[in-house]
Amino acid sequence: MLATARWMYRSTLARQESWGMHRRDDYPDLDNRYRHYVTTGGLDEVWTSAQPLPSAHYAEAAE
Repeated sequence: MLATARWMYRSTLARQESWGMHRRDDYPDLDNRYRHYVTTGGLDEVWTSAQPLPSAHYAEAAE
């Protein structure tokens, strides 16, 4: 459970926007240019990585 909390915390810091229930005072708005998802892992050293969304997701969001 501690590992999950650490991953969520680091992923939140990596995302520089507010979206859904994820709220940041320093980035209060949704950024439509932010078209990727954050992956995270590691136990002792937690890492994050931004992966771009496939273009098919853009088409679905536009509909």
